[in-house]
Amino acid sequence: MSNAFWNMKLREDKVQEFKSFIHEQERDTQDILLTLKTTPRSMQILLENKVKELKDDFHKHLRSSEEETASELNDLDKLLRNDLDLFSKFWKLQFIRALEKLKQQKVEEFETYINEQERDTQDILLTLKTTPRSMQILLENKVKELKDDFHKHLRSSEEETASELNDLDKLLRNDLYSFSKFWNLQFIRALEKLKQQKVEEFETYINKQEQHLYSNNEILRNTPVSMRKRLERKSKSVLEEFKKHMGESGKELLRELPDLDDKLQQETEKCIKYYTQSFENEIEKLRAEKLKEFEQYVEEQVQDTSQWFNVLWTSPSSLQERLEKKANELTVSFLRCLGDSNAYYDSTVSAWHNDVRKHFHSAYETFSKVREGKVFTFVVAGTVVVCVCALANMPALACSLTARMVFRRVGLFSIQGVLLSVSLSVLRASSRIGRKNQSQ
Repeated sequence: MSNAFWNMKLREDKVQEFKSFIHEQERDTQDILLTLKTTPRSMQILLENKVKELKDDFHKHLRSSEEETASELNDLDKLLRNDLDLFSKFWKLQFIRALEKLKQQKVEEFETYINEQERDTQDILLTLKTTPRSMQILLENKVKELKDDFHKHLRSSEEETASELNDLDKLLRNDLYSFSKFWNLQFIRALEKLKQQKVEEFETYINKQEQHLYSNNEILRNTPVSMRKRLERKSKSVLEEFKKHMGESGKELLRELPDLDDKLQQETEKCIKYYTQSFENEIEKLRAEKLKEFEQYVEEQVQDTSQWFNVLWTSPSSLQERLEKKANELTVSFLRCLGDSNAYYDSTVSAWHNDVRKHFHSAYETFSKVREGKVFTFVVAGTVVVCVCALANMPALACSLTARMVFRRVGLFSIQGVLLSVSLSVLRASSRIGRKNQSQ
């Protein structure tokens, strides 16, 4: 075999061997992590070393003069470097693509993580377990974890690594900021929804209390003060349960939102205002019923004065006793209906007593005036009777007993003495007249 043919054959073998080497490196491009293990610079050095190795081996087996050897080495170098440059460009492109794919994988992994967090927004209590500040920390930690993992697969220079990490950081932080704003909004909405739920729960409690009191006629046994205490206890319970679902950031957000405590207080005041009016109306209704009953009783007693017999046989003291007894009965009944409320509504109880006294005195004065007129007429008539008895020569003792019987029945003890004196004087005068007539 001639030297020229040998050298050509040897050159072709080395070129083929280099191609096989390149082909082996190309297999790594199927796996982006394997690709990233060898940077374009490292691949360049690897290929350069392989070219040198092939050239050295080619040189060792050449069959030519020194001048021809240089020419043969130069020809082989051109062939090898042509493939080297092509593959270096290809590898650089593959490396960049692998780097971008890895970045995209990390971004997608972060988006998947965000989507997992987003599921919690379907339940307001789950949402409120993670405050915006806590979510920010979670996302920051995830970004750091992804960047560290990305950094682990980089083989570039320090400057290139910093640049790539910065690019990934920008991509991740765009999603981080977007989701942080979204989560902050969702947290506020969840807070508002929970607040509305608690207000509705409080309103439902108020409605149940009112329905119970009105349906069972127990409103008079529950003063506005006791109702307020009951609502304040419920309000405190609702507020504590609400705050239990908030973290520290939730409390900060609460200062920027309408305070639940204020809303509950507004509902309490609205309820108490309505309840107080209803309570006062019920007390006034009860007072009116009892006063009407007393008025009817007084009217019945006063109507009896139309009869002479009833007037004369009913003394003011006995009427007073009957009216006081009825007033006491109605007062006891009135206070019993109020239950514990009478301690709260002293003014109402006092007004009741004033009304009773007013009707009592009015009835008593009316009866006294009517009785006084009829008694005066009766006294005059009685005096006439006594005088007639005296003129009829009845004994003085009989006249006296007649006067005492008449005036005692009508309770005129003070007038009795006067009338007896008058009667006896008349008797004595009539007796003297009788004796004088007889002597004549």
